[in-house]
Amino acid sequence: MQKFSLKNIRFLIGEFEKRLADLRSFSDFTSKAEAAVKECADAVLNALIKEKLEGVFLGRLDLEPETLLSLTERKVTNASHLMGVSESVLANAFAVPAADAKKIVEYVGEHYENARKSVNVKLNVDEKTRESSDLVRALYVYRHGLPLAQKCQELLKENEARVIENINALRPYTSSFRFVATLLFNKEAKARFNSLNELYESDFWQRSASLLSELQTLITADPSFAWEAFSQSPIPFFTDLEKICPYALGNEEIVSSELPKEILDERTNLDGLKTQLRQYQVLGVKFILHQGRVLLGDEMGLGKTVEAIAALVTLKNLGETHFMVICPASILVNWIREIQKLCDIPAVKIHGPDKFIYFDAWKKNGGVAVTTYETSRQLELSEKDSISMVVVDEAHYIKNPGSQRTVSVRKLCKHSNRLLLMTGTALENRTKEMLFLLQILRPKIASMAMGFAKESTSQEFMQMIAPIYYRRKREDVLKELPELIEEESWIEGGDAEMAAYEEAAVKEEFMTMRRVSFNVDDFELSGKLKRIKEIVRQAKFENRKVLVFSFFLETIKKVCAYLNDSCMEPITGAVPVSHRQEIIDAFEKSPAGTVLPLQINAGGLGLNIQVANVVILCEPQLKPSAEMQAISRAYRMGQVRNVLVYRLLMLDSIDEKINTLLKFKKQVFNTFADKSLSGTQDLEISPEEIKNLFKKEIERIRAAQGNIPTEKSLIAANEWLGKETNEEINEFGYREHDPVLITPDFMRKTCERYNELYFEGMLDVDRLTFELDYSSSYLACFVPYYLSIVFSRHFEFDYRKYRNTMVHEMCHYYLYSFSGENGSDNTFKYETVHGKAFQDLVDRLNSKHAELNVMLRDCDC
Repeated sequence: MQKFSLKNIRFLIGEFEKRLADLRSFSDFTSKAEAAVKECADAVLNALIKEKLEGVFLGRLDLEPETLLSLTERKVTNASHLMGVSESVLANAFAVPAADAKKIVEYVGEHYENARKSVNVKLNVDEKTRESSDLVRALYVYRHGLPLAQKCQELLKENEARVIENINALRPYTSSFRFVATLLFNKEAKARFNSLNELYESDFWQRSASLLSELQTLITADPSFAWEAFSQSPIPFFTDLEKICPYALGNEEIVSSELPKEILDERTNLDGLKTQLRQYQVLGVKFILHQGRVLLGDEMGLGKTVEAIAALVTLKNLGETHFMVICPASILVNWIREIQKLCDIPAVKIHGPDKFIYFDAWKKNGGVAVTTYETSRQLELSEKDSISMVVVDEAHYIKNPGSQRTVSVRKLCKHSNRLLLMTGTALENRTKEMLFLLQILRPKIASMAMGFAKESTSQEFMQMIAPIYYRRKREDVLKELPELIEEESWIEGGDAEMAAYEEAAVKEEFMTMRRVSFNVDDFELSGKLKRIKEIVRQAKFENRKVLVFSFFLETIKKVCAYLNDSCMEPITGAVPVSHRQEIIDAFEKSPAGTVLPLQINAGGLGLNIQVANVVILCEPQLKPSAEMQAISRAYRMGQVRNVLVYRLLMLDSIDEKINTLLKFKKQVFNTFADKSLSGTQDLEISPEEIKNLFKKEIERIRAAQGNIPTEKSLIAANEWLGKETNEEINEFGYREHDPVLITPDFMRKTCERYNELYFEGMLDVDRLTFELDYSSSYLACFVPYYLSIVFSRHFEFDYRKYRNTMVHEMCHYYLYSFSGENGSDNTFKYETVHGKAFQDLVDRLNSKHAELNVMLRDCDC
């Protein structure tokens, strides 16, 4: 406590007047900070516009020679030099005639407006400019300064009146004469002094000093701190920028006539949502809530998960209690983590050995039940049970009406009036599959749209499905994303690589052909492996991390062995779902130059890995969507650096043929899916197209070697198609029929592989039984029998939904021949839960034994 003295009175009055002034200076912090952001955003846009106008030359105008000479002498040659210059300035400062001045101003103005419409702010860690650094710093100050300024205003509101009252009472006693008199007579002055003294030594003084110091440090911070914060969490920066000046991101027309007024007016209550939504996400939430049963087909990486959770939060705030999310097992953990991170609604995992315990608890207590497609088949709800909203992620998993997954999901959805189907690939295969998804939502609209899809224009079809289908493209709503740079990295094969490739071609080993360059034992002889190492070395130098995708497990293993310590544990189909997120978490904390290898069907779906910005595709994939999904793991909302994509392609190999066909398929995909429209084309490379590609390649190699091409059966091609198609179907859905001829050697190798997985503890029984729902004839017939042998147990499986083709019967015949469990008369019996249905198939098989032998002989089996 300070002593009552004239000096201390003057000191306290001075200190408190300054402190109040400092606190008041932040009373309009919000408006000042927003103005700073706008000014910096305009500077960024003007720099981009100026860059474009530098290519607009004044010499193209029909001007007087003297005008051009006058402008040239002043080094004014393009439109960027005259941005904002008026006719009077041209006339007075540049001696330009009035007629020419008018032409110039109109010419520059027209190109300025065109340029303005074509540019938007992009904040890129790799391409910092003075203007972009100022903007990032202004946004940094705005976001971090707002809560500090708010606290300053709270302190001011609580204490300002008391401080002013005491200062006003003490001010008359700041003269020496009055102070002496006060010592003798005025007790009130001492009381006022003590009151100020108490405040000076109180929490108010310390807190206000700390807040003002933090604000001053923030305001004067170096832009590098802002860039670091942006790199760690870019989404809030863009959210604030969009809120303050949406025109900067090119989103001023995002609220367009595409959505009716009644949807735009839909009210949302996002209290409890722990993140801010972008404007396009708010529209998505309103569409979901207003329409009730919808298909959200936004491109990958736009934040569909956040929109779904925001819709759940609004419903919870309206008193709803029970919600359900159904998703592939590979992204179950991701859904649970996102729900826990973004809201306070309890996430209940309905999966694994305790699924029924947690399912019963969820029915009693509510929350978000998060389950998988395979588990959903085992969940039963009574007529009284209701769900406020069901979210079905990666909804293309249920595009086949006959699969058990589709039946079980639709059964659960009957308990809810609200249904959200989400997929970024709704149109990747056939129109009828997309229309089936719409039929689940609104049968009448889907039926009407079916006719339009076949006979009418794309626009008519789009208008027909608009009430239930909403899709935004990445380039339309995330214009601020850094650049996606794609490179075809062509590699000339060495002698060893090409010898191995040609040997595989002659033997018609198609899987080996696709693994060109990776099928040599000496890593140093693999051009693709060496190219991967070069890319990783450069990525480390540029402070980047790398994702390496391949369809083939053996390729992933070789990448890991070759790069050694640079590699994380790979994400493959054998890695448990729960462990995949742990690998990604470790990858996020790893140093630059770290590589995360992923099997494309295991790691190309539902994972967020924005920490990486280099993507390597070891071989061309057979579906446009497979590559798009892989790239979208890194190129999505939250990415702050240019994403570099390298496609490794071997010259004079099947890579060339697949790559050419893939480019064509991508063009078709963009024409239809990206416009949310229909088409009758099959947008993946069909088995017939694949077979033709390999057939031509084999004939080319044999001709070069002087061998006569064989036109006999393509058993090896069919064998390859069976394996590859089934692995892809595990991620993307059911195919009605595959032309697969199963050979004894094929079955022997397959069983050996399953045995190997089993004894290594890597055989996922639940996963195999799940595959039965959407596999082709090979897995449909093989897996149940294999499991029954290994585990001496029966697995429920309905054969009735599959065609009783000769291929199926051959499959069973080979299985029993291989296992040695068939009787001496080559007949066998088998009991399952579906007993009679399977026994009928067995009886037909036994009756056609002779036919089978003939078929085997004709197939060179």
